[in-house]
Amino acid sequence: MKDTRKYFFVGARFFVLEKMLEMGLDITVIATVKDSPADKILSAKNIEHLTITSKKQLLELIENTSFDVLVSNGCPYILPISKLRKSNEVYVNIHPSLLPDLRGFHPVNGAILFNRPQGATCHLMDDGIDTGGIIAQCKVTDKPTMPLDLLYQLSFLAEAKAFMKAHELDFIPEKEKRSLEGTIYYSRKEEDQTITIEDDMDSIFTKVKAFQVAGQYAHFLHHDVIYYVLDIMRIETDMFADDNYRNNEIIHIYQNNVLTKDNDSYILWRLSSDEGLVKGEALL
Repeated sequence: MKDTRKYFFVGARFFVLEKMLEMGLDITVIATVKDSPADKILSAKNIEHLTITSKKQLLELIENTSFDVLVSNGCPYILPISKLRKSNEVYVNIHPSLLPDLRGFHPVNGAILFNRPQGATCHLMDDGIDTGGIIAQCKVTDKPTMPLDLLYQLSFLAEAKAFMKAHELDFIPEKEKRSLEGTIYYSRKEEDQTITIEDDMDSIFTKVKAFQVAGQYAHFLHHDVIYYVLDIMRIETDMFADDNYRNNEIIHIYQNNVLTKDNDSYILWRLSSDEGLVKGEALL
């Protein structure tokens, strides 16, 4: 049976919208966050859309548009759903985590940081943040051991699948609301990306992997200079077995790569710069 409902899409990501277009849904309004990936892709494809630059602009657009289903995907604004929603309207959000776990603005980073299962959820919107009734989900992985950039991409692809499942279910949520007990709300904090001497090496590896994309890199301070860690790996070698290097001591520096001692192995740090680093010093 043909879906005759009118849709309103708002967000920053493209995969869910792409699926909506492929499904031939009647999208009355496509509103994208200015300069977001969705905005750039739609512009490149010459697909008509509106760009959103403020919450006020979005609220006015919603209030002055007739639609049946609003689909939010990467919208940066918290909407007052109870005030906006008319009796015939359904508001759904597609979120890149397996809700109710990893609510918040940066769930993909959180999946790596806290070693949580990762996926995507389509849920009803309410006045809270990612707290509405769950309609459908798509799992990506039980253990997020893949690179962050790939986990982002797979999570966004999973969002499209979660939307399709929710559409098949006519956007009707589960009867029982899931408990928040044992779940995590996560939005990035500076302390999560900052490496200090107090961190053990396992924590450092986790921080690096959880923020390993441009603009997010974990970092540390050394002689008042901030160094961003592009990658980190453990190295096994007998090369320095007879040398008396201390833990955390800089053994070798080359092309923004720094080798340090860590117990019975060595750590290779790929940094944004090696300016100011000196062999024989402690890195942290």
